[in-house]
Order: sequence, then structure tokens, then C-alpha cells
Amino acid sequence: MRTMTGVILLILCHWAAAQLADFDYAGHWPYGPANTLISHQANGNNYLFFAEGGVLHVAIVNANHQPAIHSSFRLLSPIEHLTISPDGTKLAASDKQQWVSLLNIADPESIYLLGRFDFAASTLPAQYQGGAPYGMAFKDNNTLITTVTPKGLFALDVSDPLNIQIVGDYIELGINSVWDVEIYADHAWIADGFDGLSVVDITDINQMSLVFRDSNFSRLTGIHIAGDKAYLDKGLDGLNVIELQTSPVIAVNTLLDMDNSQTNYVRGVRPMGTDHLVVAELNDGLKVFDIQDPNNPMLLYETTTGAFRFTLDDQVAHVITPSAFTVNHDLESHDLSTALTEGSASLVQALPLLQNSIHIFSDDRYVLAATDNSGLALLSLGNPSRPNLMAWLYPESSFTSGVILGDLVLGTTSNQLMITDISNPAQPVELPPYDLLGYSSNHEILVVDDNEVIVGGDVSSQGLKWLEISQDGSINLLAQWSEGAARQVAKSGDLLAIAGALSFYLVDFSDKANPQTLFTHTLNRPVFGIDWVDNYLYIANNTDGLRIWDTSIPSMAHEVADIDFIFTMEGVKVHNNVAYLAAGALYGLMMYDVTDPTQPVYLSGLNTPGLAKKVTVSDQVLAIADNEAGVIIFSNTLSFDLIFANDFEAAQ
Repeated sequence: MRTMTGVILLILCHWAAAQLADFDYAGHWPYGPANTLISHQANGNNYLFFAEGGVLHVAIVNANHQPAIHSSFRLLSPIEHLTISPDGTKLAASDKQQWVSLLNIADPESIYLLGRFDFAASTLPAQYQGGAPYGMAFKDNNTLITTVTPKGLFALDVSDPLNIQIVGDYIELGINSVWDVEIYADHAWIADGFDGLSVVDITDINQMSLVFRDSNFSRLTGIHIAGDKAYLDKGLDGLNVIELQTSPVIAVNTLLDMDNSQTNYVRGVRPMGTDHLVVAELNDGLKVFDIQDPNNPMLLYETTTGAFRFTLDDQVAHVITPSAFTVNHDLESHDLSTALTEGSASLVQALPLLQNSIHIFSDDRYVLAATDNSGLALLSLGNPSRPNLMAWLYPESSFTSGVILGDLVLGTTSNQLMITDISNPAQPVELPPYDLLGYSSNHEILVVDDNEVIVGGDVSSQGLKWLEISQDGSINLLAQWSEGAARQVAKSGDLLAIAGALSFYLVDFSDKANPQTLFTHTLNRPVFGIDWVDNYLYIANNTDGLRIWDTSIPSMAHEVADIDFIFTMEGVKVHNNVAYLAAGALYGLMMYDVTDPTQPVYLSGLNTPGLAKKVTVSDQVLAIADNEAGVIIFSNTLSFDLIFANDFEAAQ
């Protein structure tokens, strides 16, 4: 269990003040994938700053190299990059979308927000519109250099954090992926995914200019400078170590070139002393190389798990590790001191991390978020502005869906229905699982009533199972159907709408022992979500948008309306004649008036911080599962307080 205390400020993003039909913004549980971390020394202590979605954690690293979370701070927008000012008093965070946030870390055990800069602000001059902040580095304590995709390089004056201003820029049309930046000798050294290593003279930030570019280092995704050497990670193309020259002209000398035959998807490079290199590889893990002979680097040690991001504190590496499908999973600390002499290292600690919220369910008492590779998160709605984690169930498992049935939480893994008694959420009791007989990468659970659920799988061998579940966890199979895959299920009376990968079926279950398929149709794109209201079937149809079908005569069902989108439609729920659409990264949440389902009318939208995966709605609560930014909650009845402090997430 993790205990987190500290002073927290809830920051209202531009979307937080929104109103969704009958629902007002209530709160945000902003946990998501861990994408960045950075070490820091202050007041005689070693600290580790790392992020989970929109939550910044401050961990104190003890003498045994074990990080323990001291406090946590909600920024709400996903945290993708961190950098610290030369005097160690300011921490800047960017989200790769629109925000740069500045925090005071003079006392790392009592951090607070200083200010933010919005790259999406409509008040910005036209030439600055349409950029997203990626990498950052401080030129000095009051000047923050930021790579902005697809614009170039911006200088921010942060001397007045409440009024951060752009005071310099190098803008180049066609720059599409300026990922990272480091400062060396009054020059910004930029990792450019297309144009390679670019160097901009920032001596005078009012007249920044490009002075060097080497396209031989194309596909750069990261840069780290130590002394007069730069360590370049190039993803699938390997890594380079180069020597930097600034006089009489800018030049580089390649000291080490390791291609993808020696490395595999590099996500970070750091020197350990003068003769050794530590490399993070997404699939193959953390590696230690002897590079005394740069023509023949020697692998001394590698971990058994992948490495997404890491920071090196002397000879201890703190690593964000990915799990299946490259989803970040744990924060591991490895003592590498013996790797140089014995070819081994020790895992000091592994701290489980919460992950992408991919499925959402609410019963007005709780919100249940199913996450990739980090279990089920049961959130209390007692105060929706501060949704607390009441129980973290199966933190090492991957779930595709979850629901609440009375005092039971049900969740689907690839081959089992996991059952947990939450009558006392502080002490959840795991009950025997139910075997779903076969592997499925995607399940859906539909609650029928107080003691019945329908579980579908995306392979026909599993098909669909209609289960009666007692509150003691005992299960009785009422009906099953295996004519095709059943990755999404909706119910209307005795009829079920069952969607496979491309096909959907209307099936009559009035005789559960002998269900009859009344209608079948094949779509052009996979079905990611369905809802069925008043004889109209609403289908979230991937890149084909939302399809609406009239099913009043099931055997003659036909499409009556469609809403096309450029990007993926992930989920749909209909409530009080409003269709709520989880519409991915570009659109977020969208709302349509479907009083007349044949003529849906756009009402409004909400661009969530990350990728809107699923939405759930009831009479009191609307909640959105955001793949990168956790769970966003709206309510029309529950009271809430937008500013809160102390005892943050004390239940963890």
C-alpha cells in the first residue's frame, strides 16, 4: 500500500469549467501511464520526481536506494517531460499538448504551483498558434527553452510565473517532431525526429538562429549532455555518443555508433563514469555496456524487463518498466554497482504504478476504472472533486472491463472473470474466479439486474455467457451463445445486440436454452462500443464514427443515421436523449441530441487531456475514462469543493 500526504491544489484546466448537458464538472482522478522521471538533490536528501498521468509524485530515496512517496501533486494534464532550473528551485512540466507548468521545489517536501503557460491560448499571436510543448531545458533560472512541435524553439520568460511570456523564438516551417533539447555553451542542442541534430544559438534569445544541423542523426528522440559529450537516443535506429565543439565553429565528432543490431528501441542513454554506458531499451530492458573500445562495446549486464524511461543517480538506476503491449508498469530501482565487475546487479525495489484507464463503470456510489496491466481502481464518489482510491484490486493484472454488482466487483482478464467482495472496501476479499474457457483480448460485461450479468469475448470459442451471480460469488450459467465473437453487448427486453470484430447480431433470448439469431450484418470497421435505447442501436464503429440503426423490427434492422469522424470512435452511451461519445484523442467527449435518432444534432464537446476511451452515464454521474489522464467526473447532484488540501490519497 502507498501512503501519500502533502499539500495539493486542484488546477482547473480549460475543460474543467465545462458543462455537459445536465452535468457540471465535479472532479478528476488523474492517474495514467508513467512517462517521465528525474532525480534531484536538495537539503542533503536524494529525491525522485516521477509522474503517473497527471499526478506528480515526490519520492525520498533512502540510503538503501529505495524511493518512498512523500507527497503528490495533481496537475491534471498528462506529465510527459520534466526539467529543473540551475538553482534547483523550479520544476517545469510539459504535457506534449498545450501546457507548460512551473512548480516551486525549493523545499521538495512542500512543492506548490507557481504558474502555467497555455500554448493553445487564443490570445497568442498567429505565428505561435498550433504548437505543442515537448522537451524543455533552462537557459538560466528565469528562461525556459522549449521545443514546440511543429513550430521550432521558443524561449519563455518565467521570472513572473503568473505572467509567463514568449520572449524569443526560432520558427521553421516543416519541423514536425522536435522531441527534446539540452543547453550547452549558450546553444540549444535539439533532438529532431526528421532533421537530425539541430543546434540553435540562444546567446541572444531575441535573435535565436540555426547554426548547425546534421541529418545523419535523423530519428532522434532524446538527448542528454554531460560535460562536452552528448548521448543521443534514436529509437529503432540505436544510439550515438558524440563530442561537442563550439569554437571556432559548431561541430561534432562521433565517438560511438551503436545500431539496431546491438540495441533495440532505445528510450534513453546515460554515462556511468567515463568507460560505461547505461541504455534503456523498450523491449530488452536496461543494459550496461563497457565502451572503453568504442568499436567493440561489450554488454556487461541487462535486466529481464523492458525499460521505458530511467534516471541515473550515481550507480543506481530508477526505471519505469513497460509490461505487455509496452504499457508502463512498475518503478524499479536497480543497484548497478556490481554490474561493472561481476556482470550482475540487484533489484532494490519495484513500486507498482497505475496505468491507462481503458474502461469505466459507475453505480453512483463508486466509479470503477479498468486499467491496462495495473488492475481495477475503485474510486469513492463521497467527494467527487477528490475521488479517493478506495481499493486497488489485482494491481499486477490486465483488465479489459469491470462492473459493480451490489457489493461485488467483477472484472475480466484474458481468460477469467475475477470477483471481489467490496462490502468493506478498505478490506476487499478476493473470491474464486470464474473460468471463461479460452483466451480473449477483449471482453465486455453487461449488468442485467442485481444478480445477473452477461459476459462477452472477442473470439467465437468464448462467445457470450449469461451468468447469475450470488453475493457470495457463486455462479450459475443461465445461457450461452457461440455463433460468433461477442466483444460488445447491449440488451433490450429479451433481445441482445452482440458485436464481434466486424459483425453484429440481434439475438432473441426469450428462450435462454435456445437463443435465436434474428439478424446479422457486417460492418467495414471494428465495433468498439454499443448502446441500445428505445429500439435504436448506437454503434461506436472505430474510424467509421457513430452508426445508428432502427431495430423496431429486428429481422429488418436498418441504418438511419451516421456521424463520420476522422479518428477513432471508442465508446457510446445514451442517456435522456443525449448520446455521449468517447471520441479518442482528437475529439475527446462529444454530445449529440438524439431526441430524433434519425437526425442527431451536435450539442457540445469536451477535449479531454488525453485519449477518451470510454464513457459511462447515470442519473447522477457522468465519468470519462481517459487513456492518458485517468478518470474525469461530472455530476448533477453531488456537492463538491474545487479547492482542497492535505491528506491526498490517504487511502493508498
